[in-house]
Amino acid sequence: MKSKIIELSGIGDTLVNFVYSLAFFKARNVATSKRVSNDVLYRAVINSGLRDRIGSRKDKHEVADFAEGLIFYAWRKKIISIEECVEILVKNIDDEVEAFTNLLEMIRRRTGW
Repeated sequence: MKSKIIELSGIGDTLVNFVYSLAFFKARNVATSKRVSNDVLYRAVINSGLRDRIGSRKDKHEVADFAEGLIFYAWRKKIISIEECVEILVKNIDDEVEAFTNLLEMIRRRTGW
């Protein structure tokens, strides 16, 4: 399952940046294309308690890929909606790590991971 999640990271990257851009627009009323760094996603995975689900030999980039793939997987399986992602991110728009930690925690709870 982990490898299938990581395989979704390409499209997951697009989804993550899209929902973050929407959240930024909703919070600030500024239309801009936002990019979420691997460092932000890496720290969010650690903070959310998902790091041990990936395997110890994964580097920062692979951990970030896992986060992107997991967010896409959760959306595709209707575990979480775009609107929910945006609402969670808006609540902590000034702290990207906290915002994505909260999003990943929600997905973790709903998937039972």
